[in-house]
Amino acid sequence: MVAISSTGSPAVLITRAIGITLHSFAVVTLVLWAGRIVAQRSKTKWTLFWAMALFTCLSLAITALVELSYASITLGTVWVFWTPMHTFVGDLFCRMGMLTMTACRLYRLGLSVKAHSQRAIVVQVVAATALLASLAVTTWLRINEFSRMSSITFTVTADPDLQNMRNAESAVTFVVFFLVQLISLLGDVLFNMIILKNAAAAGRQYGKLGWASEVAPYIPAAVTNVAYLLTVTWARVIATSDVPTWKIINYLAIMFSRFAPSVETFTFLQYTVRQTSEILRSRRTSKQSSSSRNRSRGSSFLKPTASEKGKSLSSAQPTSRLAVQDQD
Repeated sequence: MVAISSTGSPAVLITRAIGITLHSFAVVTLVLWAGRIVAQRSKTKWTLFWAMALFTCLSLAITALVELSYASITLGTVWVFWTPMHTFVGDLFCRMGMLTMTACRLYRLGLSVKAHSQRAIVVQVVAATALLASLAVTTWLRINEFSRMSSITFTVTADPDLQNMRNAESAVTFVVFFLVQLISLLGDVLFNMIILKNAAAAGRQYGKLGWASEVAPYIPAAVTNVAYLLTVTWARVIATSDVPTWKIINYLAIMFSRFAPSVETFTFLQYTVRQTSEILRSRRTSKQSSSSRNRSRGSSFLKPTASEKGKSLSSAQPTSRLAVQDQD
């Protein structure tokens, strides 16, 4: 096992307290949404989309529990033990949750933008491949760490080979998470553009408050993603591990990398699903009204005009008189 302790410094205590607060919120929110999905689907029917959404909630809830445990442990000053298996559980469920949520988000985005649905599929495949590659590298590292763990002292011997593996895994994780979180951030920007464009096409005029009400739900996810991108760039690119504040910033980067998918999942289920449904419903209504107008125009061409009606009546009257005369 890997021994962990806290230095007890105010900065460490503050960052761990922030982690406990955020991950506690994530656990409660995701569990509630999982229960809500099960309750709703039990009344209707299950689809692949909602099954993946449920899996995402459960996976990220487990991830948040692992991170909550780690933050709680490192708040203390006593020495405790943390195995590579604990870390692997968090890594596994975090990546699987991000994978399924990325698929769900890009699926809804593809429905909203039909012209770019193929591009959305390509982006989805790229993100999925990157996450699977990151999961493979992380699994490889944890297996090697576990094989080096002493059965007596429960510590991992960090030899040069293992350190090289950790460096490689850290580099892959940085690239993959940076890419996926950037895709997520750009996806939110694109989706907000779609919402406003759809509102303009429907003739709705947004004031400042109306515009803010549509965009505001996406601000927490955007802020969390930006915070992750900034902290991970500082910890992995700009600063080095010998900087005094490096461990704190690095912990914040890991914390945001675990917390950001939870915020995105909540935003997606609470707002994006409803807004995409409204967009699709608006399109169906527009198509139905357009087809009804076309039908009415087509039927108007088949109806006789007033002059044609008069001609038909005048030609019909002599015929009727002749018939009467013949009968007489």
